[in-house]
Amino acid sequence: RHIRKSLKIITPKILKRLDIKCPGVLRNLAQTCALSLAKASVMDGLVIVMPFLGDIEISPYARLSALYILVLEFGISNTRGSPIQCKIATTLLEPALKDTNEHLIRKAIAVIIAMTRFIDLDVILTHVRDIGPDALDIVTKKMEAVKKISNKGVTFDGSKLNAEIEE
Repeated sequence: RHIRKSLKIITPKILKRLDIKCPGVLRNLAQTCALSLAKASVMDGLVIVMPFLGDIEISPYARLSALYILVLEFGISNTRGSPIQCKIATTLLEPALKDTNEHLIRKAIAVIIAMTRFIDLDVILTHVRDIGPDALDIVTKKMEAVKKISNKGVTFDGSKLNAEIEE
C-alpha cells in the first residue's frame, strides 16, 4: 500500500521533469512501476501510468514500449492475472496504439497477452479483435517461453523482446 501511494504521488513529478518524448525514459518508468507493484495487480500499474501515456506528444512507439514492458513485468511476477484483466488491458491498449502500424499492434498485443500468463487461447482470441494468424503463432511460442522461464525463475530482459517486436 505504501509503495502504491508513493508511486501515485511521485510518478507525475518524475514525468514533468524528464523528457517524456524519449521511449527509454517511458520504458524505465514503466519497468520501475511494474517491479515496485509486483505484489499488486496489473490494473494498479496501468492506472498509474496510462494517463501520462495518452499525451499526444509521446510517440506511438514510446507508448508501445512502456505499456509492453509494464504488462510484461507484471506477467512474470504476478500470477493473479485473469481473463477479465486480459480484456481490460486490451481495451486500454487499443486506443493508446491506434496511430501505430496495425501489424505491429497485433504482434505487440499478442506478445503482451502471452507474457501475462493468460494461457487459455480461446479466452484470448475472444477478447482480442483481428489478432491474425501470425500473432497467434507468436502467442503460442511466447507462452512456451514464459512457462520455461517461470519454471527456472529467470528474469526477463524486456529490451530483447522489444527488438523482436520491432522486427
